[in-house]
Amino acid sequence: MAVTDDAPVTLVLTLRADFYAHCAQYDELREALEQHQELIGPMTADELRRAIAAPAERGRWEFERGLVDLILHEVGDEPGALPLLSHALLETWKRRRGRIMTLESYAESGGVRGAIAKTAENVFSQQLTPAQQVIARNIFLRLTELGEGTQATRRHAPLAELIPHPQDAPAVEAVIKLLADARLITTSEGTAEVAHEALIREWPTLRRWLDEDRQGLRIHRELTEDAQEWVKLKHDPGALYRGAIASSQPSEAWRCWPPWPRSCFWIQSDTAARHNASLAADNAAIAATAQAASAQAIRASCGASPLVPTASYWRLLATTRRFAYGM
Repeated sequence: MAVTDDAPVTLVLTLRADFYAHCAQYDELREALEQHQELIGPMTADELRRAIAAPAERGRWEFERGLVDLILHEVGDEPGALPLLSHALLETWKRRRGRIMTLESYAESGGVRGAIAKTAENVFSQQLTPAQQVIARNIFLRLTELGEGTQATRRHAPLAELIPHPQDAPAVEAVIKLLADARLITTSEGTAEVAHEALIREWPTLRRWLDEDRQGLRIHRELTEDAQEWVKLKHDPGALYRGAIASSQPSEAWRCWPPWPRSCFWIQSDTAARHNASLAADNAAIAATAQAASAQAIRASCGASPLVPTASYWRLLATTRRFAYGM
């Protein structure tokens, strides 16, 4: 977006500190950050108290005495606690007694540390059928980006990537809607993402899924990106895999979830690799046959004078070279 002095729009971007370095690869964004930025530190205890109490007061809701202090104690100084706090307050409000959010309703929510994990586990185990649980598992895995030496983060993914086959669309869309209604994921303009990265950190079930096949998930992500690039290049054969990688066996993490174009990309890479290997083997066999035929022609045509090839030898040698090498 171009910014000028008389632009009628003021654009405000929020950026997490651990993603700040990624801005360096965009010249205009880097220059804008150099000239216009405000570094925001963690909220103080008084700011957190106002953030909790002020919205409730405006809506004429009340906290039981001691609840706000308990919440502040659980939040502490932990980085990344605000999404947990937000979800805990929502779940506490859902369990309120009249217009009062009580200590009991807060405990029922799971508190700051457990509210989002409790919500996710309840939705997964109590509201989904076994078939829907399989779909939900794959959705969460696709919406998680594994970190390289850092914590896993949430990932935007096209909704089409979450649907393995066209006939599965109604079932997958039903699970997506259920997860979105529970505020576990969000959807917008044909994409989906996990609602809070705190869910990735705090939900034991999701962490277990991620640990079960981390290498497989990385391969799945690389294959997905390469397949998307292949589509952008209008199925250019030069973008297909070559050599051993094209002949390797796909990981279970994405072999059981092969939406097009990823499966098509892999099949064509594998087919091309097998064809090239077969062609190379055929050429080697032809070359060996040609060499043997040449040697035999020398022996047969030269007789007692092997150093003086005859005309029949040269004709046979030319024929075998054209067959074997296209010469």
